[in-house]
Amino acid sequence: MTQAQIKHSAGRTPQQPATGQTAKPKPKPRPTRKRMPKAGLIGRAVEPPADDGTVSTTVRILNKEYQISCQESEQEALLKSARYLDRNMGKIKRRDRIQDIETVAVIAALNITNELLRKNRLADQSKQTGSRQLRELEKKVDAALRRARESGV
Repeated sequence: MTQAQIKHSAGRTPQQPATGQTAKPKPKPRPTRKRMPKAGLIGRAVEPPADDGTVSTTVRILNKEYQISCQESEQEALLKSARYLDRNMGKIKRRDRIQDIETVAVIAALNITNELLRKNRLADQSKQTGSRQLRELEKKVDAALRRARESGV
């Protein structure tokens, strides 16, 4: 019997199981962890833009803050990149249980580079396929126009 069935059957509660059954202990509540802001959520300019348009932005990656200078127009891209890197490094650290941050960073860099190269390869293949299809279509149009001229249309 499930706990819901025990609770509603014959006035017994989960603490009073039916004869021959043992009560399952209640799971201990999980301790609550203090949540740190996500990477990049700090990410506001620390000071007004410099004369050359650069701003100093704070990003957080694996609970460590970094001051990064970038063009004001690139600030949102920087924050998005920091969030992406933080997620990737966090996954690697949790999944592989690696404590050395430098190793986590190198693995993340390799994974992200591999992903970028794979996407570039797919984009190149798509361009080649699109170019080939366009050439075939041009040949068909040219042939149709030639036939139309020859037939006097």
